Amino acid sequence: VELEIPVKLVQQLLAELGTAGLVVEVATGRRGDFAFQPARSIEDMTLRDVLDAYEQRGEVLPPAGSEEAEKISLCLKAISDAAGNSAGNVKVKDI
Repeated sequence: VELEIPVKLVQQLLAELGTAGLVVEVATGRRGDFAFQPARSIEDMTLRDVLDAYEQRGEVLPPAGSEEAEKISLCLKAISDAAGNSAGNVKVKDI
């Protein structure tokens, strides 16, 4: 099945997912060929896990330790906690 997604976009997404620790590159057994697979089992991985891993690679805009950074951190934690308890936080394998 071909998805007709531009190769450059796929490469960028795979690079970002790799940086976030969500996928790893593996050898296919053919010389010079490689593929990508989830970095850990998807049996217990939830959407929240994926979003958290992806967001952790970003930067905090206000200086770390500042009052603003602390407020943002508290707000993001509240959002993350709510998302974790949401019925929409399903296992990746069930999507």
